[in-house]
Amino acid sequence: MRPRSRCARVLAPLAVAALAGATLAACSPGPVSEPRDTTAPTQAGAAAKTGTGEVRHDLDPLASRIPALTDVDEATWLSGTLGDPGVPGPSLYWIDAVVTLPEGAADRLRDSLELTPAGSAPEVVEALASSVPPGDLLVGAGLDDAFSTDGWRSTVFLEADGERLVLAAVGQ
Repeated sequence: MRPRSRCARVLAPLAVAALAGATLAACSPGPVSEPRDTTAPTQAGAAAKTGTGEVRHDLDPLASRIPALTDVDEATWLSGTLGDPGVPGPSLYWIDAVVTLPEGAADRLRDSLELTPAGSAPEVVEALASSVPPGDLLVGAGLDDAFSTDGWRSTVFLEADGERLVLAAVGQ
């Protein structure tokens, strides 16, 4: 019996591993269901918004988190954390706000951004729902981006004819 060459001693285990991997891949079942987008929560799987329920009107905390709100005339807002406060771990924070923009700011947004009519009403906490402006609202990716910054991602609805916007932001 001849001793195996150095090449055979190195390649044999690699060939066995490759064959085993191919066999396992051939035997593994295909996907059970279609892939789904897990970046957007579903109604059933959406994290609950928890907070104190305090309706606030001070502007500095909003502007410090979302600089695009620095010059707003007035705001009504609530905030808190997402999920179960009894579960340890890092928290995601939320802010729901109805904001009155300075005169002309809403027109500049409507003129400079590609906006479309909102297909649904903003999802805000119940305590803020009565402050959401009646009438048509506009949405768009550029509008969301204009109010998203520094770890805060906003979904924004702008009055089609007015100076108010509704903002739902999530951040750290």
